[in-house]
Amino acid sequence: MARLTGVIQTLLPFRDFLPATHWLAEIRDKQALASDCIAGLTGAAFALPQGVAFAIIAGLPPEYGLYTAIVCSVVAAIFGDSRQMVTGPTTAISILVFSTVSQHAVPGTDRFVALALTLTFLVGVFQVGFALLRAGRLANFVSHSVIVGFTAGAAVLIVTSQVRHVFGLDLAEGLSAFETWEALVNRISSVNVASASLCFATLAVIVGFRRFLPRSPFMLIALVGGSLVAYLIDARAFGIAYLPGIPDSLPVPTLPALDSRSLKLLSTDALAIAVFGIIEAISIAQALSLKTQHPVNVTREVSGQGMANLIGSFVGGYAVSGSFTRSGLNFQAGAVTPLAVIISSVLLAFAAWLAAPLASEIPMPVLSGVILFVAYRLIDWGQIREILQADLREACVLGTTFVGTLVLDLEFAILGGVFLSLIFYLNRSSSPAVFRLAPDPDQPNRRLVHRDIKALETCPQFEIVGIRGPLFFGGISYVTECFREVRRRSLRCRHLLVEAKGISVIDVAAAEFLRAEARIWQRRGGSLTISGISHHDRNLLKRGGYLRVIGEENIFLSKSDAIAEITDRLDRSVCAHCHLDVFSECSRLKAQRQAQDLEGDVSEPEVAVAQEARAG
Repeated sequence: MARLTGVIQTLLPFRDFLPATHWLAEIRDKQALASDCIAGLTGAAFALPQGVAFAIIAGLPPEYGLYTAIVCSVVAAIFGDSRQMVTGPTTAISILVFSTVSQHAVPGTDRFVALALTLTFLVGVFQVGFALLRAGRLANFVSHSVIVGFTAGAAVLIVTSQVRHVFGLDLAEGLSAFETWEALVNRISSVNVASASLCFATLAVIVGFRRFLPRSPFMLIALVGGSLVAYLIDARAFGIAYLPGIPDSLPVPTLPALDSRSLKLLSTDALAIAVFGIIEAISIAQALSLKTQHPVNVTREVSGQGMANLIGSFVGGYAVSGSFTRSGLNFQAGAVTPLAVIISSVLLAFAAWLAAPLASEIPMPVLSGVILFVAYRLIDWGQIREILQADLREACVLGTTFVGTLVLDLEFAILGGVFLSLIFYLNRSSSPAVFRLAPDPDQPNRRLVHRDIKALETCPQFEIVGIRGPLFFGGISYVTECFREVRRRSLRCRHLLVEAKGISVIDVAAAEFLRAEARIWQRRGGSLTISGISHHDRNLLKRGGYLRVIGEENIFLSKSDAIAEITDRLDRSVCAHCHLDVFSECSRLKAQRQAQDLEGDVSEPEVAVAQEARAG
């Protein structure tokens, strides 16, 4: 432990260059280190068969799935930012690799492998470029509702992918989620009861150990225990399927083809896969961040994904992204830092070399039981309930993403949810809150109050309007109509104060609108005054020449200064006949009139006495 501490202290000065140093200090905690070891062991047992299966889906020899699961996971753990996310081969990326490269080479051939690695190299280059340009921030447009809906949909897909193994059915490849469940209903009489029993018994063991012994490696216990039970009852005699054999040797990997023809051939598809890989990884990282309360640096995570693909392409790894299944397993197994992923990869390398034959003794229903538990835990039931109850628009985003995940390609499901989120956002932004304000005499310093909240007297010469939200081209027509309504209601009004403290942004279209409004109020014989505008927005108005019309004397930092200035500009002949007490200035004018009236009452008897004296 002392030696480990010394290594950590040596690496800490390189925090900005090596993201792994941000979590290295945490592994000095023995409990965290033990949790990472258990999670790493559990992940290795799961990654071995999964890596082989995904390589086959991608049209590559099985060992390339192991290269990917071993090397790319470690690189992403070192250079990425998420604490629990596991980077590796995924179903979606594997399918995309196969569909892209199979157009140019026969699956399984040396040419196919070389082009697959070239595709991976290009994906890495694009993703590192996105990180350098900080374009990964675009993932911030993936709203919370999209993440929750996508996670729930992915969980259903994971469950669906295990139907054939849970119930021992021989289903056709490539079935959609709905087709798979329909096939299960139609072939319910063909269900292998022993396979289903073994699966649900494994699931029950996981739930029981997690409930009563939550700190135990309950998934690994269930995996080993289920395999032992299957061995004792001779599960093969009941027609229960086992994991396929895994190669026990790792040959020298093929290098990517970096000639100009191959690069040009795959560049467009590589860009699409790079974007999808980022969206998928950030969605998983943010979903896990919600559970762990550890914020994710998007740029650093994008860089980690790019480095994993870039380095992986030279050591036999094909395109990777965040793995929902392995990330969920890693999180549920108690991983605290990315050290769990590194431990898992190291163990996986030894397992592939020494213990590969043992993997063929794991029954598929037992592994499916573990996967079902992971999928269930991925669904955030509390967040779903809160979103459904809180906002209909967010509920629509969640539902659209969830359904899209089941019926569309994963990238289109996420993009569909993002697109719908942006539509709702733009719709809200195009209608900023515009409301009339008035001083409340019952509040300290006559604080301005929304006139829809409390009926208050208003000055016939002076209106105050507040705006909350962005003032940009998309909302100008709406705000223009609101101001037109203010003028219609106050025909005698000559001065308008815009309380702009709540305006988040002003663009050129908004500046044009304010200049046009200023001219309207000037033609009325008054002025348009703005208070609380930000320094940045004031500079925009000044640089564009808009203040030459609005007038720099009509821009104020505080609304109290603006009100004091405007009340000095009011027509006193109107004020002389006004008995309203709207502003503090009105109170002073009223007091002055009362003093003048009192002076007039006292002087009248004196005038009468003087007249009588002259008459005498």
